[in-house]
Amino acid sequence: MKALLNHLVIFLAFKHIRRRPLQSSLTVLGVAVGVIVLVVVLSLFNGFSDELLKKTLQATPHVSLNFGNYNLLQFDEAVLNALQGEPGVVAASPYLSTQALIARRANRDQGVSGRRSYVELVGIDPKLAQDIFSLPALRYAYEALLVDDREQAGDSETALAAIVLGRGLAYRLGVFPGDEVFIVDIDGRRRSYKVAADFSVNNALIDDNLAFVSLISLQDYLRAENEISGYQLRIAQPEEASWVAARLGSKYGLLASSWQDLYGIVLEQLALQKVLSAIVIFLIIIVAAVGIANVLVLMVTEKREEIGILRALGSSQKAIMQLFTLESLILGGGGMLLGLLVGFGLCLYFSYYPVPIPGTVYIITHLRPKMQFWDFALSAIFALVTSIIFGLLPARRASRVNPAEILR
Repeated sequence: MKALLNHLVIFLAFKHIRRRPLQSSLTVLGVAVGVIVLVVVLSLFNGFSDELLKKTLQATPHVSLNFGNYNLLQFDEAVLNALQGEPGVVAASPYLSTQALIARRANRDQGVSGRRSYVELVGIDPKLAQDIFSLPALRYAYEALLVDDREQAGDSETALAAIVLGRGLAYRLGVFPGDEVFIVDIDGRRRSYKVAADFSVNNALIDDNLAFVSLISLQDYLRAENEISGYQLRIAQPEEASWVAARLGSKYGLLASSWQDLYGIVLEQLALQKVLSAIVIFLIIIVAAVGIANVLVLMVTEKREEIGILRALGSSQKAIMQLFTLESLILGGGGMLLGLLVGFGLCLYFSYYPVPIPGTVYIITHLRPKMQFWDFALSAIFALVTSIIFGLLPARRASRVNPAEILR
């Protein structure tokens, strides 16, 4: 008898939903839209944070040790060797940095106008920097930078130093590999460089402002013989960069900074925006769940006679409540499944065809989603739980129908 009643409840639940196809379809669609928007937005936020971090770390050392404010220190081979041997440190390299004006010469004969821009100029050891930065352009320009090092070491006055530009900076100057640019610092010192390559990490803050030259070349330009700004490190676990920076800074008496110090606020803001966006989208699912409650209330009103007959035939209040709760579960579950499938499809589409965004505003230039299991799982759970909760009120109302009043 109990099994028969269970089959009857399931049969009636689907029958009631089919009796109102338009309302049922709109209700399922409402839940689906909420789930779709939720999983896609959460995945895009994940992709944005992941892409920002991955691309940024290609051209950013995990840890930097220096005196701060562009103060210089004497290069010490023993310190470099000690840093390379520190636990968790994968690679270490000296560097020298300065801010300057970079420009392209005008050529009236060729109709080329002069252009200029700000540049953060970083002098690197061409060999050691290969393990610090994940930039194919540095590997491509490796020989050019090495030649520049040897020529500078040989006191060549005519050698044209090699420079590797961020692609946004190269575009702004209108230069290509093989072209000549010149640098002017705050003291008025001028030096010509030959563009050896350009790089892009899809981070406008880096692509539009950063350039690499050999360490010896920049030391010669700044008249800073054997002086450096500090040491750049790459560590095995990038998420531990802050802890490693604090430990090494205290040990070596240098000002230490990690990549989190530079971009940590941005990542925290992204995490906050993700939470706020999820809360707003949750409201969309709640509105859809209210639609489920509305449909069930109408069903209860229309089916009062049917409910009375079922009660008279021996159906319990619990069975009636199960009937309408099951209807809310079917509507919410259908919307949830549809939303997950469509959301998954949209995420796959955007993975192959990323959304272009302005790099000057959002730092990266293309946005790809990154799907995470818990985003989909929590979205599904919330949609189901909300649908059931909002279906309980009309189900409770149906279970309290008095069969004697109906049959009278």
